[in-house]
Amino acid sequence: MPQTKEQRRASYIKNREKRLADAKEYRLKNADAIKERDKKYYANNKESIKARNKLFAEANKEKIAERVKLYRINNAESIKAKKKIYRDSTKHIAKAWREANADYIKAKREENKNSIAEKAKVYRQKNKDYIAKYCAEYRQNNKGRRNAWLVKYRAAQLCRTPKWLSEEELWLIEEVYALSELRTKLHGFAWHVDHVIPLQGKLVSGLHIPTNLQVIPWIDNVRKHNKYEAA
Repeated sequence: MPQTKEQRRASYIKNREKRLADAKEYRLKNADAIKERDKKYYANNKESIKARNKLFAEANKEKIAERVKLYRINNAESIKAKKKIYRDSTKHIAKAWREANADYIKAKREENKNSIAEKAKVYRQKNKDYIAKYCAEYRQNNKGRRNAWLVKYRAAQLCRTPKWLSEEELWLIEEVYALSELRTKLHGFAWHVDHVIPLQGKLVSGLHIPTNLQVIPWIDNVRKHNKYEAA
């Protein structure tokens, strides 16, 4: 007498662990054959598989997005570690490409500087808390490196601060730094005082004077580093 649906379900539940173990053992013993079979099946049914996957993805967008989000939350550390391994293993390739395409990158940045600035602004507005947390963690985890940089930076400031500056000009410099602190409080992320012509530029070095100072978001200052591009 054939089993009912309930009986089959009860039997499956009862023997589930054994069936899973048997299936796993079978896959391990026949890994190469299964791989070859799946590869052949995909090659013969590529278009129908793509169409079916596309339909499934469109019909389950929210469910898939939630599953991906949950996976990222539960595997944040392993994902971060994998990304670091990938970056470390490919950074020489990326560096070589950037060096070989420096003029192209520069031209593209100049061509899209307005849209890049707008995207950066939107990102900063949407991620104020994350940026503030990142800055705080970076300062905490890199105290020695930051202190060494500050000592070098202040020494450069002293060397590049002219003795002929008036009291009014020295006051203006203080006001620029006060403005950077005010913007940091208002926007929720760090703003830096940047030297338009860097104090320690590779091609040209500027002075620590009011007309050479500007207040910009920290990320723009970090990206700029010691580079100077004449207007």
